[in-house]
Amino acid sequence: MDLEQRKLFRRAEKPLLFTAIACLWGSFHPNERQVKLSSVEGVLTTLDERNFPARIKKKDWEYLLTRENFDRNKKNHWRGYCLTNKSGMISQIDLIQPIQNIVFPVLLDERGELVSEGVDVVKIRGKIQKIEARQFGVRIERNDPPAKRRPGSQKFKGFYLTIQGELPDVATPEQFWELICIREGDYLKLKEGILITEETVKNWKKDGVEKVDSQKSNPKKIKPSNQSFNSEKTIVTESSIIMLNGKQPEITTDGVVILEAANVQVFQKKQKVKQEEKESNKDN
Repeated sequence: MDLEQRKLFRRAEKPLLFTAIACLWGSFHPNERQVKLSSVEGVLTTLDERNFPARIKKKDWEYLLTRENFDRNKKNHWRGYCLTNKSGMISQIDLIQPIQNIVFPVLLDERGELVSEGVDVVKIRGKIQKIEARQFGVRIERNDPPAKRRPGSQKFKGFYLTIQGELPDVATPEQFWELICIREGDYLKLKEGILITEETVKNWKKDGVEKVDSQKSNPKKIKPSNQSFNSEKTIVTESSIIMLNGKQPEITTDGVVILEAANVQVFQKKQKVKQEEKESNKDN
């Protein structure tokens, strides 16, 4: 399979599309006693042996048990949703189905960052809510307008997630952001954030990709959650707010400067070459 076709997350069809899809590793263990008729409740045991309350639709679980290639005792790679409490701890995981036919490392999305096997990643697109020290809230709403909803519909009504990390000073409530988070222990920690501006909405291409920084041609890996990823850097589009490991870097006229203890990295912007200089180089 071609590398460009292997992505954990599809590109959003609309720039302001709400979503909060999680890709998590773990084994699902149903409770001995089941109360609800439409879902199977139990526990998802992750690779770091943490147990989270989880559930899956009953018909989906029964179908999985009939598949020869599904091992219920194995740490499978699941697609689903995460819920958190106000303090940010993961309180519930809704499983959809195992992810198959993926060869690692795999592309995170259209921007080209690579994800290694064993990493729990969540891609969130929603409105920023309460911003506190070292954490903030995100509201995930329904995408269909009220006029198209059936009267008395009990369908998904939206929910609220608390994320560990710091947004830049320009972040304000009600702004629409796209966030990449990694599960660390019981929490979702901000890895990368992109502000969806009016310019982003205007230039959005359903079947294409916005122009990205030239440095993105060399993707960076996200390390497993049991390793430090402070040394791994991500650069997003020039028109976006740049977030590196949950913090905004210092921006200089020479590019993006990332300051760390005993480690300074400078990503130079690609300079334009005049046509006369190109012709001169050919003559030489």
